[in-house]
Amino acid sequence: MKRETYETFVDNDALISKAYHQVVEYDDPIDMQDFSDLYKDVDSDLAYVAEMERIFAMSYKDLSDVERIIHEMAKAFEMIVSQQIESSNWLGETAMTVQASKYDDFRNGVDTIVKLDNKEASTHLALAIDVTASTGLQKKFDRIKSEIDNGVLTRVKYFVSESMDVRGEKKNVPRVVIGADREKIIDLIDKWVKKDNKALAQHVIQAVVLEEIITQLEAFAKYAELVEQTNAAEAYKKALAILTGIRKEKGLSPELLAEAHDDLVFEAIKNNLYSFRK
Repeated sequence: MKRETYETFVDNDALISKAYHQVVEYDDPIDMQDFSDLYKDVDSDLAYVAEMERIFAMSYKDLSDVERIIHEMAKAFEMIVSQQIESSNWLGETAMTVQASKYDDFRNGVDTIVKLDNKEASTHLALAIDVTASTGLQKKFDRIKSEIDNGVLTRVKYFVSESMDVRGEKKNVPRVVIGADREKIIDLIDKWVKKDNKALAQHVIQAVVLEEIITQLEAFAKYAELVEQTNAAEAYKKALAILTGIRKEKGLSPELLAEAHDDLVFEAIKNNLYSFRK
């Protein structure tokens, strides 16, 4: 992927900035203080979060215009996807999203937790969200591979699900990476700012996200079986069964699916999956 320059974004700087400042109002991570009766180290975790936010705030001031715009675009994308998974049923009618706590975001690399259901089972996915095919993408896949190798999938320390009557730690959560290329994200942001709900419900990024998740779940399940990590393989296969059923129910058009696969970040994701072949 070619190096981004400010000229790449200059026409959309105002749009991205507007969306970013709007989504900040929707920023509603799990409140860690609600878990004080469960964990003795909540204050320590809050201190860790405060330090990470301090470090980020210092580095944010030194960002170039391009780095700032990419950060704002990433945050807007993250929040819009989380919203649309529920409001537009991007991952089926039963999918529900929970924004991860700031601790799980910083420490465990989880942006959003998605609860998925079908008639036979339910499961959760931890979404790590990226908007560019950068070196950071490879690091995320290295982390997933290490988790599978060790037979210990993603841990979400601060988790709550009223529908499942769960509050506390959620272990063995399958992790996937989702993203889209710049043009699609900017178009998504434009539709969101304009509150064009019909366009959002039909947006190609829903197909990108769904196809990316299924492609990864297939690869991770096979790899977990190859390295004889049965529990990990079962977790990925359970999620895969639910997502493939959702894809069938949604009946996305061949044209939309073809457009979804013609995406630079999706291509980068598929390239990273080669490392999961033995």
